[in-house]
Parts: sequence; C-alpha cells; structure tokens
Amino acid sequence: MRPGSPRIFLVLLSAAGGFACSPGERGVDPRLAAELSLPGPGAAAYGEPAAPNRWSRNISREVQPLMERPPVPDACLDRAAQLLGAHLGPDCALWPSWIEAEAAQHAGCADEPADYQVVCSRGLRREDLSAELARRLPDKVQATHFGTARIQRGLLETAWVLLTAERGVSLDPFPRRTEPRILNRLSFELAPGLDKPRVYAMRPDGAVDPLDVLAGTGTGRYVSYFAPDKTGRHWLEILAEGSEGPRVVALYPVFVGVAPPAAARRPAPAGADPATAAEAEGVLLGWLNEERAQRGIPMLEPEPALAAAARSWSGEMLARGRVAHVSPDGRGPEHRAREAGYSARMLGEVLASGSTLREAHEALLASPAHKAGMLDPRFTEAGIGVAIREEAGRRGFFVSEELGVPTRILSPLEAAGIVAERVFRHRELMSLPAPFRSPDLDAAATRLAEDLAPEPSGGESAALQRGLRRALASVGWSGAASASLQFVLDPEEVVLPAEFEAPEGLSCGIGAAYRPDPTMGGTTLILLITSVER
Repeated sequence: MRPGSPRIFLVLLSAAGGFACSPGERGVDPRLAAELSLPGPGAAAYGEPAAPNRWSRNISREVQPLMERPPVPDACLDRAAQLLGAHLGPDCALWPSWIEAEAAQHAGCADEPADYQVVCSRGLRREDLSAELARRLPDKVQATHFGTARIQRGLLETAWVLLTAERGVSLDPFPRRTEPRILNRLSFELAPGLDKPRVYAMRPDGAVDPLDVLAGTGTGRYVSYFAPDKTGRHWLEILAEGSEGPRVVALYPVFVGVAPPAAARRPAPAGADPATAAEAEGVLLGWLNEERAQRGIPMLEPEPALAAAARSWSGEMLARGRVAHVSPDGRGPEHRAREAGYSARMLGEVLASGSTLREAHEALLASPAHKAGMLDPRFTEAGIGVAIREEAGRRGFFVSEELGVPTRILSPLEAAGIVAERVFRHRELMSLPAPFRSPDLDAAATRLAEDLAPEPSGGESAALQRGLRRALASVGWSGAASASLQFVLDPEEVVLPAEFEAPEGLSCGIGAAYRPDPTMGGTTLILLITSVER
C-alpha cells in the first residue's frame, strides 16, 4: 500500500445485530490467488460524472442529521466497493490488500479510499443496515466522500462494503486510455485548504517529468497538459500543500497505446524484514542508492544530523499513527533539520508507512513525486529514520528519508533563469509562438521583486499594482502589462499565470529576490510581468 494507506476494519454482524462470524460463500480464498479479474473494460475516464447508487443515497439521508459536514455519496467509490466486495473470501474474510489500488483505478477513482468497512449479515433488513453504516460513518471525521456496494453471497447472506475517502481534488474527466503524441488537458480543482499544486508524470521506464501547472478560471482551479510520446502504462500524480505539508491528492495510471489490464496480479513476496530500526535504516539507504546507481546518479552520503531529524520524526509519526510532513504545532522538515544542526540549501523529505519495509519502499517508488525526489541528482546527502511498531504479533514501519544539499542560496539570476526555461518549454508544448523575454520587463520585474521582498505586505494587490506602475515607468515601458507575485522555496513550484497560454505574441520579464524567513530559513520571491499583443 502507498503512504497513508488504508486502515482496515472488519465488522461481522449476525442477524440479531451482535458481533459474530457468519458463514460465508465457500470456494477458493482470493487471498491465495495469483491474480484476480477486474470485470469489463472499467471506467472510460477518471472524474467521470455519474449518480451514486441507491444504497449510498439511503445512507446519505441517514447520516445528514448526525454530522455537521457529512461526506458526499460518490459513484466512483460505489464501483470500487462493488469490485472489492466481489473478492471477499470465505466467511467474509477481507480481500487481499494488493487489489485495492487497481480496483479503485479500474472504477475510475484517481485517489485511493482511506478506510473500509465490511458488514456481513443474515436476515438484517436494509433499513437496519443503512442505520448501522450511517452510525459508523461519523467516526470517519476526515471523510469527504463515500461509496457502498451490496453483494449477495448465497441465498441468505449479504455482504455490504462501505468505502470512505478524504478527497483533496476534483478532476474534470480525464481518459484512462489515450494515444501517443496526443495533448491531454488535465483540469482540476483543489479542495479548500489546499494550494500550490504540482503535477508529475512517470513514464513506463520509471523516468519522472514535472509538468507545468497554470492557474485556471475560478478559485482553486488549475490546468496542466500531458503529451506522452511512448506506449505503455504512465502515471500521473497531483500534489498540493495543506496544513500538514505536501500531500498526494491524486495518483493514477494512464494507458498510452495499450489496453488497461483485465486482472490484478499478486506482487512477488518480500524477504524477511530487518530485526532493528538501525538495520532497517541501513537497508533503506542501500535500496535508495541502488536505485540511483542503476540510473547513473551519484549515490547519497549518510549525514548524521539529517538521520537524527529523520529518526525523531519517524518516532513522532508512529506515536500519532499518521504520516504527515508538518506537526500540529506547524514544524516542518526545515525546522527539524535546522534543530538537528543541518543547514540546507535544498531539502527534500519523503515519508511512507507499511506493514513491511519493502512495502514502504515500493510505495515511495510508486509515487512519481517521491521517486523524483529520491532520484534527484542535486541531492548529495541523506538521513534515514525508521520507527517500528510491534502490536499483536504484527509489525508496522514508519519511514522518513531526509535528502539534503548543504547551504548555498540560489541566486536571483539562477531562480529567474529556471522560471524562464519553464515558460519557453510550456509555450513550445502548446505550439504557441515563443515569448520575447524583454530586457526592459526583466529590469522592471527585478526592481519590483527587490522592492517587495522585505515588505510583509508586499504580496497585497494594492502594493503590487503601485509597485508595478513605478517599475514600468522606471524602464520607460508605456504598454499594458500585468504582474504575478509568488513566494516559493524552489522556482519549480511557481504556478505560471494564465497569460502564458495567450495565443497572441507575448513579452515577459522575470525577476527574483531572496527573502530571509526566520521560520523557513528563506524563500525566493518570483515576479513575472507579462504583456500580451492584442
């Protein structure tokens, strides 16, 4: 399972409403199968609009009086629940965990469910069941969407599956299957409380490409474009910043020139886990450097201060039972590294949990954004921290991998150059005329960035517009122009304004300035000025 993978709850209800194991369908246990079928072609697109089934609508009515913000019934989760319920084992034993992600994707879900409930009953009336599931739903306080399925198992027994999800993004329909060299528009809206989206694509050979993100029309809406040139299974991932730091809000495969699979296949068994956390940390660093060496990327040197920060954070995640980048008091990876005595020019953090060490490692590699960080050739040092939970004879691993480059502040010229490369690359992808990078607008953008960087109110609209007029006048620019101001830790995080999609000729200027920050160590202010020929 991937980082933040589901906690699974199995509840068996007898006809009398007590907790008991009711006899289930006999036959082959799906947990022993080498592969499990995924019926039909599956959903045509992720984010495909459809009405939820009647069971979910019934539960929604039951739960309305019980919750201030009840989760919304969702057709995609209904379909996923039906697929998973079909693979329950004898005596309603839970389906094998390795089919969860593929079942959700086959159903058209771009994110994985966060929680599961299975209820098996004999003689329980439908209205009693709806009330029972509705009673349990408020426990999922972070759930935003849910889906249900009813599976008849023999003459007298019925299995009910309830899935819940904490959905951070709403996709416009995006095809599960496309063809090479087709430009696919990825349009999405982030949930409230999330911003600064990043989009990554992973090719069939494992190479990862960051995709440009543009502001869309409407609050919280964004657009990106995916134009694959190779056949095979590609992956798309959307990350966004929330109160707990970066969060994967969507991760799904796109099949280019090939059909989606008709079955989910059991992964190869993993070897024995290390006995101690220290041994596990050494194994993870070895696996990480092996991945880098296979691609000709320099190996990472172990760094004691980063390792101390990583161990401390893994222990905190274990205590909280939750994978997150930011603690409840607002401390993030930059704070932890600095407190451990590490001064970073560039810092990355990848986190995972799993029932085995290999499972946690594979979850990181399955995420394009995490894999891009792990294989980023700019990182030179790493600290690995592992915390192991021992409970009822089972183990769980919480993993923190801190990746660093010792302090060297990126110059404003370098930062502006990185953004400029992205602007030119995006216009080329869209088959639009190359922009003209105006020296006058560059000078105006640089002056404005330097003027606003020290000011706490520098990002306010009125201050920005006043500063823009002064900066343009200082270089003798008389045409119309607009400005976009962003504070980022890395120029790759900049969201390109919608003006960069204008079909007309485009002149632009890019300026940057460094802004010291006592809590984050420092941010870069990026100022983009655009002038469109009408």
